[in-house]
Amino acid sequence: MRARELWWVTGALVVLCAGCSKPPKGGPRLKTFPLTGVVFVDGAPAEGLQIECYPRANAKFRRVLAGHTDAEGQFSISTYEKGDGVPAGEYTLAFKWEKAAGFAKARDRLKGRYANPKRSKFKITIKEGEPADMGRIDLTIGDSKKK
Repeated sequence: MRARELWWVTGALVVLCAGCSKPPKGGPRLKTFPLTGVVFVDGAPAEGLQIECYPRANAKFRRVLAGHTDAEGQFSISTYEKGDGVPAGEYTLAFKWEKAAGFAKARDRLKGRYANPKRSKFKITIKEGEPADMGRIDLTIGDSKKK
């Protein structure tokens, strides 16, 4: 009975590992177009802020894309490699600015105000062959009731 169980476990591991493998190199790759911008929080450039780019209903590419701001608050979104841009389509942007808290879970310095793509007012359409610049994006840490 022990040998039979070992065969079942080995078979399950082989199937599991096959499902986790990466697709072969050279597979279909969509053209990408630069998506850039600069983020300020309470009037200052926001270094290390994460921008998440969520595809909307008509997007050909269905994966959430991301980028981070540099010391000047500038960002570019990546799809396949750093800074290559995004495929054509409509996207919604969400923002998180996490600060590590020792061994505790990192906290969003923006208090989650811009993290939900369903409530985001930051939307962009990337057109075939055209780079897109979001320009300056101003976010605040303060209480949303003070607006």
